[in-house]
Amino acid sequence: MCIRDSNKYITMKSRIFLLIIVLLSTLQISFANNKIDNLFKKTKELPNAEYYTEDFKKPQVKGVVDGVKAIEVVEADIDNATYLALKKEIEEVDFKPYETILTTSEDDEFVKILIKSTPKKIKEVVVISLYSDEINVVRCKGNLKSDMLEKSKTN
Repeated sequence: MCIRDSNKYITMKSRIFLLIIVLLSTLQISFANNKIDNLFKKTKELPNAEYYTEDFKKPQVKGVVDGVKAIEVVEADIDNATYLALKKEIEEVDFKPYETILTTSEDDEFVKILIKSTPKKIKEVVVISLYSDEINVVRCKGNLKSDMLEKSKTN
């Protein structure tokens, strides 16, 4: 009976260990893959950066923007070297699970719009605008209906 109990103990211990490894690797992947959060963090750390966030779930602002639950904005003045580094990064980085819906570049102005969505709802909209002397990153989180995007494309 002792042999059986020790086997159960070893099996249970192995299962728990395996579960911990799986959970840790999942957490590590989710933290490593959020390139938008990394861009926000990097921009907030720039000199003269200004950061603003608003939670639309508060009673005084609820219903102001239909479907938007929160908005986050960061902007910073940049020099030419920072502009070139950020432009290269924004152009080359794969922002998955976000989908790029617009990228435009003209002279020293670069804009990229990304969405994170399910088949029926848009969960996030991110707008990155980069100029030779400034970067702005805006993220709207919420539950926007996907047909809102279709309507905006037709207008």
